[in-house]
Amino acid sequence: MTFGIRNIVGIHRLHTGKKNYLTPLLFKTYGQWSYWQQTAFDYLIWCHLAHALDFSAALLCWLWIFPMTFPE
Repeated sequence: MTFGIRNIVGIHRLHTGKKNYLTPLLFKTYGQWSYWQQTAFDYLIWCHLAHALDFSAALLCWLWIFPMTFPE
């Protein structure tokens, strides 16, 4: 199991005695947005960030692990 920043902040809030430890870090009004606003935001922003993260991991493997695996 991996822990993200939301998990760490939630655990910190829980241990400091705050009642609502599930408060989002960003976009606190996201739940109040309309369905179409949430869908557009998910597809236009979060999907691109997820693909950028995938690409960064692949590039890191290519630049760091691949040369160690197949030395010249």
